Amino acid sequence: MTARMAYPTESEIRSALIERMQAFCAARGIAPSMVCRAVMNDTNFFTKLVAGGNFTITTYQRLHTHFDQNWPAVPVERQRAPPKPKPAKRSKRKRAKRKRRNGSA
Repeated sequence: MTARMAYPTESEIRSALIERMQAFCAARGIAPSMVCRAVMNDTNFFTKLVAGGNFTITTYQRLHTHFDQNWPAVPVERQRAPPKPKPAKRSKRKRAKRKRRNGSA
């Protein structure tokens, strides 16, 4: 007798795709709709997927290929630029001059 091989169920495959999509979007700092638009030109695909919609093996492969090719080497938190320095406050003299010029004084 041969042992039966356990195959992943439809819900397990869907859950794995949703989890990977969310991890990819978090790492890139983008919305799932942007990924779905780039890969299959359908911004509502992720919403349909979460609601239980079906997808083909080709779509599954296209998404995973996109994830593999575009996964960021550095998470978004580390890629952010340092905050810009605040501009220096204007002197009271300049503020008073501007008020006179604008007729506020």
